Amino acid sequence: MATFIRKISAGVSAAVIGILLSAVGYDEVIANSGGRQSLGTQQGISLIFIICPAILITLLFVVAVIFPITGKEFAVIQKDIARRKGEDSSAPTEEEKRICEKVTGFAYDNLWDIKNSNKK
Repeated sequence: MATFIRKISAGVSAAVIGILLSAVGYDEVIANSGGRQSLGTQQGISLIFIICPAILITLLFVVAVIFPITGKEFAVIQKDIARRKGEDSSAPTEEEKRICEKVTGFAYDNLWDIKNSNKK
């Protein structure tokens, strides 16, 4: 699944870059002949390389604020997944249950219920 998502994101990002370059007037013929793009096109390309990363970084911070997770919380979730797979025989502590509930938004007793997979 991760590989599939990476392939899709690579394709979408290539398409977006192509659309943005077209929007600023990039001419492939000029580039292939060794010529220089117009000043407006060069400035547009510069803005693409400034504005797009700024937008993505802003989105990153928004997601980080909405879905905060620390290293400790991540380790607890990994441990609980290992329990579900039968790789860890320890019983969850109350703190681990609380962390799982905080991260997932589900009560611990209902955490692994199949009905939760369709909830948004």
